[in-house]
Amino acid sequence: MLAAGGREALEHFRRRHIAAVVTDMVMPDMDGIELIRALLAEWPSLPILAVSGTEDWADYISLATALGAEVGLRKPLRSTELVQALRECLE
Repeated sequence: MLAAGGREALEHFRRRHIAAVVTDMVMPDMDGIELIRALLAEWPSLPILAVSGTEDWADYISLATALGAEVGLRKPLRSTELVQALRECLE
């Protein structure tokens, strides 16, 4: 399931079960930090993978994992890297 922003992602979650989330840290309408907080408030065991390609990506990833994201990945990323991270989160 794809969402254009954080608010749309929350609506998807409220309508159907989703096993894991891959979120960008910089999005329109709600950033990844807000989305992670909102998701984990409602679904505390939800695996979340945070992705960032910004210049200060390490700061975003550190904050995301401190908030409860399972993994932080730097863009651009290879599909194999994403698949491996998802597998590890869902085991």
